[in-house]
Amino acid sequence: MNLFQWIPQLLLVSVLAISSCGYHDPYSTPLEVKGDKAKLHIGIWTNQTNELGVDSLMHTALANWLTQSKQILLVDEPDQADIKLTGTVQSVKYPGTSYNAYDQAVGLKAQITVSYSLTQTNTKQEVIKIKSVTKETTFSVGSDPAFTQSNKKKALAKIAEDLSEDIYMQIFYALTRKTYID
Repeated sequence: MNLFQWIPQLLLVSVLAISSCGYHDPYSTPLEVKGDKAKLHIGIWTNQTNELGVDSLMHTALANWLTQSKQILLVDEPDQADIKLTGTVQSVKYPGTSYNAYDQAVGLKAQITVSYSLTQTNTKQEVIKIKSVTKETTFSVGSDPAFTQSNKKKALAKIAEDLSEDIYMQIFYALTRKTYID
């Protein structure tokens, strides 16, 4: 073997070894390193719509996302919490997106609009306050009402999941950027 054939590989290995200098983002340090987990209470969401159960979908999706975090501990009682998440489902709409030759909807869009806030319990300071955010997804409509209802429930669950992920990310960002735990 020729020595010149190995030079590119050696050069690549050397560059990789030197470039891994050990830098880390100080803001990504988990709260567990700084102290206790943040104790969070998810309040009952207000449902201002005629769509029954959408508040429960939000609560369940939020709980699923927040329990995955190593920085957050969900608590049942508001007085045990460091921070409290409250919210309101402001509207649920189903505008048509596609129609057949007889002007009947074959596709609908589910839209959920919510508002929410994250409040520090000891100071009553709002860390996050979102007045209105809307998420949407499409679903198919069929001649069978059970098919349509099933697709509608799946669409609402997907929107609740997407909203909960966004809320989780905002809470995580707020927790890693602010030190509020005594």
